[in-house]
Amino acid sequence: MIYRLDLRTLLLMLGQSTGSLRAEFSHVPGIKDRCHIFLQLEEGSIRACSVKDRWGKEIVSGEAAVKLVQNQVLEWNFTETQLPGRAQNVPSRSRVPASSSPIPYRTYPILQQDFMTWPRLYRDVYALSDGRSSVNHIVMLLTHEQNAEKVLEVFVVLHRQGLIAFYGGQ
Repeated sequence: MIYRLDLRTLLLMLGQSTGSLRAEFSHVPGIKDRCHIFLQLEEGSIRACSVKDRWGKEIVSGEAAVKLVQNQVLEWNFTETQLPGRAQNVPSRSRVPASSSPIPYRTYPILQQDFMTWPRLYRDVYALSDGRSSVNHIVMLLTHEQNAEKVLEVFVVLHRQGLIAFYGGQ
C-alpha cells in the first residue's frame, strides 16, 4: 500500500503493523541523485533504517537515517509481513486493537465563515475529529467518497496547520 505522509504520521497510521517501508528521497546532503530509504517495522516499532544511493551503497543508517527523513513527506510503499505464529488469513485491521489508532481532536474552534471555505473532505475530517473517534474509524466513515490515502493526507495537513492533534495509539 502507498502512503504520502511524513514518517511520524505514517507510523501512527500503521499502528502495530509489521513489514517494510520504502521511499525515494532527493534531499540528502552531499548526494546529487535520488536516494532510497528502507525501514523495517516490527509491531509498530522501527527495527532498522538505512538510506542508500541509487547503486545500493549505504549512505547512513540507524537513528541518523530516521532523523534525516522523519519530517519529510514522502511517498512510502508499505509491504506488510506476518510475524511467526500469527494467522495468515486474518486481515491486518482486525489484528490491530482499536486503541492503537490515534484519536484526533480539534485544538481550537474555527470561525464558521472560514470553515465553509474549506473543501468538503477537510470539513468532514475536522468535524469528525471530536476526541472520541479514532483515525481508523473516521477513515472508514469517509472512504465511501474518497480513498483512504486522501483522507489520511487531510489529517496530515490539518495536523501540520495546528488545527488538530492526536492522543492515544502508538
